[in-house]
Amino acid sequence: MVNGAKIKVAEEYRYLGCVVNEQLNCTRMVEERAKVGAKDLSEWMRRCTAAVGELRGETCKKLLEMLGDSVLLYGAEVWGSCRKLAPMEKIQLRAARIFLGVGRLHPKISLQFELNTLSLEWEAMKRCIEFWVKVMRMDENRLLKQVMVEVMEMEDEVRWKQDLERSLRKFGWGGLEQKG
Repeated sequence: MVNGAKIKVAEEYRYLGCVVNEQLNCTRMVEERAKVGAKDLSEWMRRCTAAVGELRGETCKKLLEMLGDSVLLYGAEVWGSCRKLAPMEKIQLRAARIFLGVGRLHPKISLQFELNTLSLEWEAMKRCIEFWVKVMRMDENRLLKQVMVEVMEMEDEVRWKQDLERSLRKFGWGGLEQKG
């Protein structure tokens, strides 16, 4: 209750375009980002083709970068260490195949090399880790820092913490237990 009014507990809610639940599980967030990415990719392709015809070269690379940065990776600082990024990576690879004019069977690594880009999973994990480091360096009286410290002190209740630890190990930096 707040000021005598009952507050309904929600299993998940949307905040600044991100879907958040009480375990900080990112599955719904990834599904939402993939859906928005697929819609935006289709719209971009339709508009670009109508305006200039076939897209090639640096224009394609820039559009793919914009799709990743502004649409697919939106909010990655919060959900970026998630394990289930396949739906979003599928959109990124579809866009790369369209832009490069290659078929479905063209290897993923070749697409990433050609476009000089990290996989969406690695970029999302990197952003999440950078956010965590930034928050942990904040002054102790900052609310975000206090919330983060509380999350870090929880055992294995919060999925976000588990995913962050996994991401740190994937980058070869050890787990959260190595402080200092």
